Amino acid sequence: MVALDERVWFASAADVPELVRMGVMRFIDLRVETKDAPAGVVAEPYPLHDGGTGQLTMLEALGRRVEIFVRQGERVGVFSETSGPSRGTAALAYLVRTGSSLSEAVERLRAIDPVHVPTSRVLGTVRVLEQFWKNVRLDHHYLRVRGVSLHAVHLSGPEKPIFLLHGAYGSFTHWWRNLAGLARTFDVWAVDLPGFGESDDISDPFSVEQYRALLNQAIRTWTGRLGILGGYSFGAYLALDLLQAHPDLARAGLLVGLGGRTGDPSRHRRVEEAHFPPDPSFQDRLGVVEQNLRAIHLSGDRPVDAFTVYLTYHNILRTRRGYGRLRGGSERTSVVDILRALSVPLLMVWGQEDPFSQPTPEDWARILKTANPHIETAVLPRAAHWCMYQEPEAFRREVQRFTEAVLPSDPACDVGSD
Repeated sequence: MVALDERVWFASAADVPELVRMGVMRFIDLRVETKDAPAGVVAEPYPLHDGGTGQLTMLEALGRRVEIFVRQGERVGVFSETSGPSRGTAALAYLVRTGSSLSEAVERLRAIDPVHVPTSRVLGTVRVLEQFWKNVRLDHHYLRVRGVSLHAVHLSGPEKPIFLLHGAYGSFTHWWRNLAGLARTFDVWAVDLPGFGESDDISDPFSVEQYRALLNQAIRTWTGRLGILGGYSFGAYLALDLLQAHPDLARAGLLVGLGGRTGDPSRHRRVEEAHFPPDPSFQDRLGVVEQNLRAIHLSGDRPVDAFTVYLTYHNILRTRRGYGRLRGGSERTSVVDILRALSVPLLMVWGQEDPFSQPTPEDWARILKTANPHIETAVLPRAAHWCMYQEPEAFRREVQRFTEAVLPSDPACDVGSD
């Protein structure tokens, strides 16, 4: 094992017990296969497979997490298998994140650990990451609310604060392809919900009321004012629940992929989701993720790129609050009933091939507009459940059109605490 500096160690899995004896408390696991961490330590999983650009979001989070731990004064152990390029890739990501140029980082790594200097392909990925950190104005914020640490990203925009909630088995990266476009008009915030991404979990039993209270406080603390509250899938239902409970929280709502069924039950169908087989290999797991993306989340007429597969897999790895645990202790009020009573302007968006809105998204949209004629609806062609990711520009145009109609040009509004 080698010390990158006085607080960061790169080692093999076999070295973890020694790192524990040295006082290392934070561990990051780079191994691609799901295994228990050595010596009973708790390790955050960042499985680096080949270092390709498909793993860009995972590598970005990895470099940033190590930097955060070091800034907090902690000693960090990053471990991989006995050999392989992943530890060198992780080391370069950390060094570039903390201010070194890629060439400086390579020379430093070569002097410390020449065996693990990555290949030219990996260097190309880290170069892309270096440019991302230089060019994207993405600020990461951490806030402790009611004993729970929450993580959110902020992309500064001209006006109209918008706060975005992701779906189940997700993180703020569900909005990855929308942040920059929305920031042309909005001051953009996207949170990792409790139990997802880099936010803490909450203790069981789960309740929507607990989520609601925590997020209500966090949103008001982070933004102080809010133009639009948005959510995707589970996050859309959660946003709707917040708008019902706290009508002063936002001036308008944006609900994406909020599923439901209406009409003749014979036209309804079961949405089948593939699951990991027993003792799956890394490639097995990626294969299942890609299969579900094709079948449910993305329109089937276009290929699913490696970036999207890895992004989704990493979100699944970081999920502690799975769908079953989200539903436990939760009694959902009918969406139709909530909409009947809701007075906040609302835009609802679906992909034309969204399997969770049956018989079709158009049918579901019609029944919701019957409940509340004032809501706006949009169905994006050539998109499925994850429609805003698959058609980011079409989505941005719909949000822009809605915003111009329902919010004045100067939307400043102070949101006080309850």
